Amino acid sequence: MNTNKKLEVLVLEDHYYSNKILSKYVNDLLEKHLPKETGYEVQSFKSGTECILNVSKTLDIAILDYYLTHDDSDASVHLNGHEIMRYILKVSPECKIIMVSALRNPSVVSQIKDDGVFAYIDKHVQTHEEIGKALQEVIESNFTKTN
Repeated sequence: MNTNKKLEVLVLEDHYYSNKILSKYVNDLLEKHLPKETGYEVQSFKSGTECILNVSKTLDIAILDYYLTHDDSDASVHLNGHEIMRYILKVSPECKIIMVSALRNPSVVSQIKDDGVFAYIDKHVQTHEEIGKALQEVIESNFTKTN
């Protein structure tokens, strides 16, 4: 990650209200924990197709929901977070992926981890707390003044 540029964060959550809440939480957390001289931009998407069309080669962090049920842009296309993750890592190999899901299939979760996810977070009551911990880890290891 390049510390001379603005931190680019992507949020992909298909449920409208969950998307709004998560995006606000991420913005608030970045405002609180990033060094003042580090700018940032959070882009929020509700469909996999919309997300893929807007992935930047300089993307730093992507927070992805695994199950994407509302892809209004094309009813014939149904992507999941794992497929989006693979695409993002092809376009932006240094991107840190945080996958958030209620997925209970151990073999799929294992494959996601093998494919390079930075953090896999099971959706439960403390989801935002776990996302916050993962974001802070990325910030501390890549966007602090000591780097």
